[in-house]
Amino acid sequence: MKRAGYVLLTLGLVSALLLGLLAAAFATIGTYQRTAEITYTGVETDRGFAVNSNPNSQYYGYLYVCDGTAGNRMIRILRPEPVTDAVAAASYVEVGTLAYPTTPLNNLINHCFVTPDDKVWGADYSGKTIVVGDPAGGTLTALPITTNANPRGLWVVGNYGQVGTKVYVAESTFNGPSRCEIFEYKASGWTLVGDVGNGDLHGLTNPYSVAVDAAGNSYWLSCNSGQGISNFVYMLKVKPDYSIDSTFTLQIPDGFIKDNTGIVPSLLPTSVVYAADPYDSDNSEYIAVSFNGSAVCPHANCVLRFKTNGTYIDGFGMGWWMPNYGSGLSSLYWSSTSPSYSPMELWDAPSGSTNAWMAADDKHNIYVLTVKEPRADDPSQNIPCMAKFHRQIQTAPPAPVNPVAAHDVYGQIKLSWTPSTGTLRGATSADQLGASSYNIYRSTTTTKPDAPYSVVADGCNKWKDAAQGQTAGGPFYYWVTSVNAVGESTATGPVGPIAPSVSTAPAKRSLNVALSYSEISKLDTVEVNGYDDLFNMAKSFLDARKVSYTTIWDADSTHLNVENDDLAGHSLFILPANREMTSYEAQCIKDYVKYGGGRIFAGYWDSSAYANQATLPDFILSDIYRVHDTGWVGDDNSYRYLKPVAGAPGADVIFAGIPDAGVLQPGDGTIAESVNPYSDGSAVVAGKWVAADGSSPASDAGLVIGYQNGEPVSVYTGLLWWFRTAECDWGGTITASKLTENILKFFGVPMQTAPGLSLGGSQVDLGDGSNVGYSDLIVTQQFDDYLSNVEFVYVENKERTAGVKVALTGDWAVGYQPGDVVSFSGSLQSESESYTNTDGTTGTTWGDRYIQPTEFWRTAQGGSPLAPIFLRTSAVVGPWAGNGNQQGAYYGGGVNNLGLFAKVAGNVTYISTSYGSLDYFYVDDGAALLDGSTHSEAGVDVPNVGVRIVCPAWMTNATPDGLTIGSHVSVTGPTGLALIGIGGDNGVPCIKIGDTLSQIKVF
Repeated sequence: MKRAGYVLLTLGLVSALLLGLLAAAFATIGTYQRTAEITYTGVETDRGFAVNSNPNSQYYGYLYVCDGTAGNRMIRILRPEPVTDAVAAASYVEVGTLAYPTTPLNNLINHCFVTPDDKVWGADYSGKTIVVGDPAGGTLTALPITTNANPRGLWVVGNYGQVGTKVYVAESTFNGPSRCEIFEYKASGWTLVGDVGNGDLHGLTNPYSVAVDAAGNSYWLSCNSGQGISNFVYMLKVKPDYSIDSTFTLQIPDGFIKDNTGIVPSLLPTSVVYAADPYDSDNSEYIAVSFNGSAVCPHANCVLRFKTNGTYIDGFGMGWWMPNYGSGLSSLYWSSTSPSYSPMELWDAPSGSTNAWMAADDKHNIYVLTVKEPRADDPSQNIPCMAKFHRQIQTAPPAPVNPVAAHDVYGQIKLSWTPSTGTLRGATSADQLGASSYNIYRSTTTTKPDAPYSVVADGCNKWKDAAQGQTAGGPFYYWVTSVNAVGESTATGPVGPIAPSVSTAPAKRSLNVALSYSEISKLDTVEVNGYDDLFNMAKSFLDARKVSYTTIWDADSTHLNVENDDLAGHSLFILPANREMTSYEAQCIKDYVKYGGGRIFAGYWDSSAYANQATLPDFILSDIYRVHDTGWVGDDNSYRYLKPVAGAPGADVIFAGIPDAGVLQPGDGTIAESVNPYSDGSAVVAGKWVAADGSSPASDAGLVIGYQNGEPVSVYTGLLWWFRTAECDWGGTITASKLTENILKFFGVPMQTAPGLSLGGSQVDLGDGSNVGYSDLIVTQQFDDYLSNVEFVYVENKERTAGVKVALTGDWAVGYQPGDVVSFSGSLQSESESYTNTDGTTGTTWGDRYIQPTEFWRTAQGGSPLAPIFLRTSAVVGPWAGNGNQQGAYYGGGVNNLGLFAKVAGNVTYISTSYGSLDYFYVDDGAALLDGSTHSEAGVDVPNVGVRIVCPAWMTNATPDGLTIGSHVSVTGPTGLALIGIGGDNGVPCIKIGDTLSQIKVF
């Protein structure tokens, strides 16, 4: 296909790029990623750890973790993998340990710290001392320091053996004293130089953790929620001269409901760290505090960052913000708005303690002792771990490069460019450096205007001048700038001049159907899990009906793709599961409709998110569908059926041949996408939702036809994957299949009749629980079981090769006549019963196959009944088939005919009645079959001979005249397997009759 020429801008690119880089400023964007989950021996003991933040050290990024396991207490050394990008590592391997040469009887290394000389320091809670060891591992040496209370946490300023080195120790004895002590190494040895005393005197309660900033201020943290403590403080700041900074207050952010003293009862502080981050110009130093939930709110977990004056910066946690959680909590401890810090997924400290221990490095990583929670609703699956949270750093982006202006197939102006990326000193692989959006500037002169002409909100590096359309104008000049949360780059451009051109597109609707394959949506393994399965269902639907179609990808240049305008000329574009697309792809689809005469068939979530997978407040293709997305709804059976709107244009075609009950939702069948149709007359609601009980939900628009210029251009349906039809084993339905066919016919798509499932083949090949759907099967018999309140209808295919029974209850059990034609969808099942052998072993006896329908309706009435197929008694039911999926008789010969309408003849060998009503009898045609059952004669068990004839479970079954033992009879009815409690793999082969007088002939 011929494309018009393009204009390439080269002048000024180098200078613009340099200016963009020089103008860049470092800044945080306040978002956090959980980049690693680290497990190690002893993590469940809930003790502290440290990270080596010395960038010039060979141990940079190493983790030193305290293992409090009884009898094996030590510090374990974890090396990051890969070592070359230590602080960005996602996995760690244990390479050594630090331990006492001889384990004291009473020791517990509760916390550790790494100094600039790489030495590892530890606080021995039980030994009331401080220990030190080498970074590569080996022996821990106890220092001549004895604390007055049990040390919980420590911070060291200086190096081992260096005069002036200070050790800050937070001490708290269980049910005992608390102390905040500072020891200094002098020429004469270690000396206690600072003692804040019992923390309670200053409002500090249970000091578990301490941190020291570059100026020598120390921060001592309470491990207490503060309830009932009059002078409680979360944190005490002590100046370098060891006096209390009375002006300091830790400012807990909005989003938590506080009591009248400013305390949040749901928060329990657990650990504090100080970090210097030279690559963050906004906050080059900070203190971070981890909070664990109190007994009031056990999952109110978060990490909050503060300036050294106590001012709140940002934080993360509380991934499941739930206002009004419980009647008692909504007014006491929860706000109606979410916290102002960046949310993360649910996390909690390991059970057995309440300390979410924490460390931080110089590359925006915060390490927190927490748990993996594979399922947040099942705590039994939680796995203790250390989680690494990375705080992203971003700069104002460089200007884009290589801008190109060209014409699309419709003659419109389009732009493309190369995003420019750079390397930020101090950044890790998890940091964002590029643009989140682009600004487009347009002018008829070479002077760039001040205000943007258009914004590419999703960061795609392609754009069309859609507002220009095919109207003559220009020529124009264009500029492009990169934008992110920090700022805007210098402009690249101008490129041009260029004006709209003539269209080179194929004639409108001159090509076949286009089926979308979305490689972008395939990347979404959460919302669009198993994309290829969804696409292949749509593909197989079209293949079964011999629909001519071409697969069109999103943007893959190795295939025909939307972004190359390869949609042009196709008669219809089907979106099977296109949740995500770029803004450029969306514009190409809009142009296909506007300029190429295209039509769209879409449903559910199609175009509800950009390529970054973030759900948008409305469909990207809302203008095409002529509906607004109002969100996912359901789970209460309100969206079970889709019914036509009487008199709506197009409804008669789209809902033709569908029963009065409506289109049954495929699969789960209780969820849908709720939409609000445009109110300008361009949207026709042709189908509305109806609940299982017949009521209508508040938002009931379920199928909308969108119009442009008086012509239908789209059909949107909120069905959950409308292409999940009866041919697939995904819970499809016949009505959904019919609806999809009708929509294609509405757009004039040629197709053939689908062959559908083979009744016999599906029974034989599919196991129990498989979804099946059949159209136009013939009723052979109705069989009522009044004891179980179930009505069975037996049906056969027109080829007379297979039959099956369908279990009907409720409104469906209304009486059917032989010759009626029915259609239904449902689940393939088998009757069974358990048995116990004399040796105590158990087994299962299998009976009839049957369908448990999800939908069932009569498509024709009053047809000619099928004549029975004559069988010898030895051939009734036949052998097992389909690798054991289809039950048979152990002695069965010939072919499997379970459920087939048949006729047998022979002499009556035994008759059983109950309460004067005919129950069952046996007929033998000379084969002398023994099915393992017996009857009693004069107290002796006598084998039954022949094939069993089962009568309906009525209390008043009439006995035909002349029916006695020895009578010659013929019997018609479906073949089956009766479960009579005698054990064995299969039930007793039988003929099941619905009317004793008409189906039994006595000669």
